[in-house]
Amino acid sequence: MSRQIKFLGQVAATPSAATILIDGNQVFSGQVGSGQPLNADITFTTVTLDSAPSNVNSNVSVSVAVTSGILRVGSMVADTGGIVQWSGNGSPLSSDEKSVIALIVDETGNFYGAGVERSNILINGAPPEYPATPVGFDPGPVDNPAWDGWCFEVSAGETLTCTVTLPPTPINKF
Repeated sequence: MSRQIKFLGQVAATPSAATILIDGNQVFSGQVGSGQPLNADITFTTVTLDSAPSNVNSNVSVSVAVTSGILRVGSMVADTGGIVQWSGNGSPLSSDEKSVIALIVDETGNFYGAGVERSNILINGAPPEYPATPVGFDPGPVDNPAWDGWCFEVSAGETLTCTVTLPPTPINKF
C-alpha cells in the first residue's frame, strides 16, 4: 500500500530550498514555499511511499538538507489511508468530527491524521539544544525531550535527520 506524508514547517528566509531523503532515497529536491509569506505555516511537500506497511507502526529514516535559505522543519503527518474513521459507539465520524481529529484535510478531501512521531532528532549530527525558556509547545523533560509539534530552524548547509514512526491505517480515534 502506498502512504503519503506531508512535511510541514515555515520558511524563515527566501529563497529557500531543500533535499529530502526517506530511507536514503531522494523524494524531494527543490525550492520550498515559493510565493508564501515568511514564517507562515506551510506544507513543504507531500511525498508518496509505495512500500510503507499499513497494518503496523513502521519506522523510516528522514533527512532534510537545506540547500539555500532557512527553513523551520516542523511536524510530519501521514494519510489515514482513505478509510473512514469510527467513533467509540461504532458509527462513522461526521465530516466535522474528522476535521477536528485530522491535522490536515487537503484539497481532495484526504485526511492526514496525528500519530506520526519523530525520534532521534539530530541537526548536523547533534541533538537540538534544549531551550532555556520553552516557548509554545512543551518539549518534555530535559533528559528525554519529546519535541512534539516543534519546528527546528535549519539553515543552508545544515541537515536535520530523524526517525519517523508512521501509524497503521486506519487511524482510529475513540
